[in-house]
Formats: sequence, structure tokens, C-alpha cells
Amino acid sequence: MKSIKQNLIRKVKKYSLFILIIFLLTGIIACGSKQTGAVTAKSFIAEHFFIENIQYIHSAVSHGNIVYFSGFEGSADFEEGYAIADSDVIQYLYFIDLDLEEPKAMRIPFPLKSNSFISSISISPDDIINLAILNYVGDYENGMKPEIIVKQINRDGTEISSTVLFNDIHDTYIFPQDLIIDDKGRIYLININVIYIWNQSGSLISKIPIDGNNLKMARNRTYEENYVVWNNDAGEAKMAVINSDSGTLGQNFNISTANYTRIVPGIYSDLLFSSVNGVYTYDVNKRSFEKVFEWGNIGMKTDFGGMLLPLYDGRIGWLENKHPEGGVDFRIVRPLREGEELAEKETLVIGGVLIFIDDALRTAIIEFNHSHPKYWIEIKEYATEDSSDDEFNEGVTRLNLDIVNGKGPDIIVLPPRISMELYARKGVLADLYPFINEDKNMKRADFQENIIKAHELDGRLLGMPIFYQIHTLVAAESEIGDIKGWNLDEMIEYVNSRLPDSKVFADYSKSGVLSLCLRANGEALVDWNNVDNGFQRDLYLKMLYFANQFTPDHLYVYDDNIAGRIQDDKQVQLWSKVLIGYYYHQNLSEIFGELVVYPGFPSENGNGNLINSYSVISINQNSEHKNAAWEFISSMLTEEFQTRNFTTSLISFPILKSAHEAKIKEAMRGFYDWAENSHVAGATESDIQTVTDLINSAEKIRVYDEHILNIAMEEAGYFFSGIKTAEEVADIAENRIAIYVSEMN
Repeated sequence: MKSIKQNLIRKVKKYSLFILIIFLLTGIIACGSKQTGAVTAKSFIAEHFFIENIQYIHSAVSHGNIVYFSGFEGSADFEEGYAIADSDVIQYLYFIDLDLEEPKAMRIPFPLKSNSFISSISISPDDIINLAILNYVGDYENGMKPEIIVKQINRDGTEISSTVLFNDIHDTYIFPQDLIIDDKGRIYLININVIYIWNQSGSLISKIPIDGNNLKMARNRTYEENYVVWNNDAGEAKMAVINSDSGTLGQNFNISTANYTRIVPGIYSDLLFSSVNGVYTYDVNKRSFEKVFEWGNIGMKTDFGGMLLPLYDGRIGWLENKHPEGGVDFRIVRPLREGEELAEKETLVIGGVLIFIDDALRTAIIEFNHSHPKYWIEIKEYATEDSSDDEFNEGVTRLNLDIVNGKGPDIIVLPPRISMELYARKGVLADLYPFINEDKNMKRADFQENIIKAHELDGRLLGMPIFYQIHTLVAAESEIGDIKGWNLDEMIEYVNSRLPDSKVFADYSKSGVLSLCLRANGEALVDWNNVDNGFQRDLYLKMLYFANQFTPDHLYVYDDNIAGRIQDDKQVQLWSKVLIGYYYHQNLSEIFGELVVYPGFPSENGNGNLINSYSVISINQNSEHKNAAWEFISSMLTEEFQTRNFTTSLISFPILKSAHEAKIKEAMRGFYDWAENSHVAGATESDIQTVTDLINSAEKIRVYDEHILNIAMEEAGYFFSGIKTAEEVADIAENRIAIYVSEMN
């Protein structure tokens, strides 16, 4: 029989994973800095020490210069980055006095029942330690009922009070967080997306459900008000004050960081936030953030479960579990002392528009900054995902001017919206093959040949995709047969055979269908080498007439239940999907209810499976630090780096063959589904072969020029609305695009 403790820890880990997944879905895919320009602040330094013998921490709080936290001791196995405790693991309460010359974690002699677990800790202004304890009554075989107990103790472990909270929490996950006890003795806790408030005798006063996720709650520094932040369905971060007397929220308002990880009372500010970018103070009255430091600028990487601990002397503590090796890393970030300077390093600039600063790229930058003796990487964003079209175009112009004036970034990151070929033909991008040839740690054969070749021009490697996906059209085999590829005429013939009984595409509006065609054939629409006659007019007209058969934009109603439309009313036959892993093939077959095939997007050479990279990393030919730039790129091309569980690597394929083989073995083993508490079978050999064949067939990068796409879509609207003929629209689009191509050349 599984031990009670083992299942308590499992419940904690399962809940932690649930929150982490929600957080990733709502915030982390857009985790780059939103400020345009170079990040240069270097006025803080991180010092750290490793806390031995403690396998895992969950809750921590600071008061003065003392940190309190709960942790587990004993032997533990680690599975997929999450601790699975055996019967020997015991939870204790600790404190660390950071005023001491050699601070150590000291146990607080507070006994816990075998079926109890500390889920949250807070400190009252009078130094009383408040504990939210999840206590399970019953046994594992016959069912266990959770009860929530709030205890108040002194640092010597003496119990002051104990209150059993009446609760009607019926969520799948019960793990109360962010304990607050106010000056009237009211008790506040968060469970998933509900704030619960009890009186001091344990009677439930109110429940405040919030339509969102990633809830965090904290008191302001004066202990006068309690605030809650959350992400709504649009991924925006909201904040509101909690009206304790009425059990309601005050008016909510947007805050500017959607990717927060912790919120705590500030020492010299109302609140202190941590995010995937760094640490920020927050002024409630001004509703404004002020950056304290960024993780990358102090050579520090973090996961998303670290605990933010402001200290009275201006230092900031950060407690973090270290997986998979176990143990706890405690870092203290402090301002540089008077006269203290960091070692001077030369600056290596990574720059571009729409740089996707995922956790893989961010980690690589931080590790490089921490370990390289000579260089320090800074990020310069000329435009971000939040930029308007005008701001995007202005960013591209500034990037081009910097390059022309010899001030361009050493490392250039280009998104699919910008053609690498355009920069390569101007001699901007260095050939990466000589760097690979001279690197003793790698050779060309180490990489996926077809993926690398797709990034070539005239035998020169323009950029390196660290991770990639395959963007394609998917369909049921019984619907279209085992088609390996088709051109635009063949796809149009098939689609016309299905109209009007079916919508065929998931997005069946005129603009939606045209956009799909343009994005799939972005490079085929314009010949950049032919300024006078480079626009492929006939191809554009063919797309216009084809898209015009579908639903007018103003009548189209978006329905995100695409799986239901495939399974129930059979209204979708062709689905534009990005293949992100071997399991995804299984999922698609389940959705379609049969074996699926990948005809790809229509292409004149018949192969429309496109290579999709978030960002391709290139070296500026005119950089004075090309070798250092390659050192950075190559740091992401080791098997150790490529097989880490980054968010990106979990939803894409590694460029390194050996890492790819490791991923295949991992996929065939299956994985443990914490939410369902069951093991999911691994991918079959047939699944692996299907996906491998799909990857090996890809020959083209998914790339399109955003400006050309906008012109083509904008002018098409006049045809779709009946204001102009297709020929008139094509004439205007051709003239506008010709001017743009001439200017860019």
C-alpha cells in the first residue's frame, strides 16, 4: 500500500504541475522583455549557497532578515523533474537568519502528524508564524477527507492557536495557498481560482471565484490591504483589492506584466513582483512597475517555482528547488557595495525584431554570461510581439540602418515574418558552415540534414534553428488517400469537390483561406531578384478567386471547437496544424477517429510540409566578435542542452540528431499523466516512422514577408467586398509590392 506521505507529496506535485501548465499556457509563450532597446543594468550581484539534506521546499516567507520555509528531508526519487517521496521523507519547518556571518537552515521543533502537510506560511507583524496545514483524515484504501487547519506558533515551535476551517472546497486539487491573517483575525487562502475567507473561529465568511488562473495574493507593506492578481483568458494580468467586509473584489485593473511568478509585500514599496524576466517593485496608487533587476543581468537563471523573499536591508532572497538532482539553492541578490565593481566584459549584442525569448534562449544567455570570462550578452529588441504594424516597420528600418552603419547586432535573430534571403543577398549574414567545420565538438553530419539545408542559400548556411516544428495540413486518410503532397490546383480541385456541403477548412472565411494560401506560399509570390517583374500575378489571382468562394468575413463566426467540428458534423477536412512532437500524431488520429495523413500546404514542387522555427539565429558578417557569437550559438548545440525539458523543447524537435534520437526513445517509453494519475502509453514504431518521414520530407522554411502579406490581404478586401475586380486588385497590389521590393533592394 502506498504511504500516506507519498500520496500527500504526489498531490503537491500534481497541483504544482497543474499551476505550472496553466502558467505556461497563459503567459510564458510571450516571455520576452516588452521594452525595446538594450538591457544594460549591472548594479546587482547574486551570491548563493546550497542547502543540503533538504529535498524539496514548497512554501517560504521572509520577515526582517529571517527566512522561514517548509521542506522535506529523507531519500527521494525524482521523476520528470518532480519529487516522488518514499515513506522515509519527512516535512519540517526551518528558519535561516541572514544576519549571521555563516547562515544555516535551522529546524523549528514543530511536530507534524504523519498525514499532514504545510501548504502555506505567512508571518504576522508581531513575529507570529502562521501555518496553513492540509490534514488528511481517514486512510488511503477507504478514502481520505482533507481538512484545513491554521496554526499559529512561535519560532521555538510553541503552539499559540489552532483553528479547523470549515470548508466546502470540492475542487479536484485541494492545496490552499497564500495564507493571510489580517488584524481582525480573518483568514484568507486561495485554492485554484477561488479566494476563501474565514473568521477567526473557522466559519466560512465568503468565497470569491475569479474567472482566470495563476492567482497570487499578498498584503501590501503596511498590512492595510490585501491584493490579488490573476491572468484572464486573454492572458492579461489583472489586479484588484479584496473587500474583506463585503467578501467581494474592488474594481480590477490591468497590470503591465502578464508573466509574473510571485507577488509579496514590499519592504520599501507596496508590493514586490517576480517574473520570468526579473524582479519589480509595484506602486499601487500609481499603478506602475519599476524594475529592480533582470535575472540575465546578474548571471542568474531561475525556474518558475522559486520563492521571492525581500529582506529589510535591501537584499532579495530567492529559494529554488533544484531538479533533478534534488536539494535547495538559496540565492541572495544584493546591490553592489560602494567601490565594488563587476569584472568588465565586452558586450555581445543579440538583436532583431520579434525575438522569441523563450526559456531555452534565456537560459543560454544567462549561462553564457555567467561562465564566459570575456563577453557579456545583451538583448536589443527593435520590435516586439506587442508592437503595432507601424512600430514593427519602424523597428525593421532601425535594424537595417544599424546594420548599414556598422552598428548592427553581433547575433541577428530573424522571425518567419522576415526573409533571411533578403539579408543574405546583401552580405549581412555570415556563412555558419566554416564555424561548424572548425569546431572540434561537432560536424555537419550531427544535424538534421534537410532542416539545415533549408536554411542555406547558394551553399552557405544563413542561420541555425536550435529547435523547429513542422507546419502542415492534416486530413483523414479515408478522405484524401495517402497523398504525400499537392500543388495549388490539386488542392483547389479537392476543395471544390467538397463545397458547399462542407466548410473544409477550420477558418473558412475568405480572408482566412487567402491568408493560409499566402503564408504557405510567401516566398513564391515574389521573385526578389526581379525588381521589374517579380510579382507572381497569376498565382495571386488564383488564390483570390479560390478564397472568394468561402464565407464573407462579416458573416464568419469563429468557433474554436475544431475537434468537435471534425468529429461531430464533419465540417473540417483540412486542418492547418503545427506538429510539435511524436505524441501529437497520436492525438490527431484520435481527433479524426482514424489514421491521419499530411498532404501539406499546396506547393508548386508538391512538397508543402514547412519548417517552422520560432527564431533562426544568425551571425552578422560585419561583427568584430564572430567567433564569440559562434561560441554562444554552439552552446545550444550540445546534446545536454538540446535534451533539457525547456518549454520550447517540449513542443518542438531538436536540430541535433543525437538529441532527436533521445527524444524518440523518451516518446516510446510514454509518460506519467499526473492529472489522471495514470501512465500514458508510448508512441508506437509506426507513429515514430510517420513523424520521422514527415520531418525528413520538409524542404522549405515557413517564411513570408509581413509587409507583402499585409499588402496582399489589404487589397484583397476590396475584391471580397465587391468594390473592385480581382484584376484591379492585382494591379494595385503588384505596383505597391514592386515599390516595396525596390526600396528593400
